[in-house]
Amino acid sequence: MFLCLPLTVVATLLDKNWIPSPPQLAPALLWKNLAIGVILGLAYMSMCFDYLHSHVLIGNHANPIALAMKLAFRLHFIALVASFVMFWLTWRKSFNLPHPKAEVNW
Repeated sequence: MFLCLPLTVVATLLDKNWIPSPPQLAPALLWKNLAIGVILGLAYMSMCFDYLHSHVLIGNHANPIALAMKLAFRLHFIALVASFVMFWLTWRKSFNLPHPKAEVNW
């Protein structure tokens, strides 16, 4: 997870155009959110093993950090899904496809 922090800061700075991106990085910038998602996925897998070990295999013991771990597990999953959605939206934008649209009819 600590590997993703500098990557997400750099990706945000490049997305907001606060630092200029060199033209040589243009092909690689399409894949920045996917790289973040893969690294987050590897960290999430290790968290899944720990979560399963402490909650399913051993049983739910009185663990004071269990609530914090459950919160971190869910927030990490949201960050993982968000990075893959950002990659998908960036990929669609590179092909000049319209943004996805959802309509709700009452």
